[in-house]
Amino acid sequence: MVTVIKLMAEGTIEERVIALQQEKKELIDQVLSRQAENTLTGLSEE
Repeated sequence: MVTVIKLMAEGTIEERVIALQQEKKELIDQVLSRQAENTLTGLSEE
């Protein structure tokens, strides 16, 4: 078993980098969910 504890100081560059990574992840999730939705709604009965 491995336990990971991440410590981060407030107001640092590391904090901003992690925030940007989270924003990018959320953007990618939105794009992928829209693509999946468009794929499903774009299907025809043919």
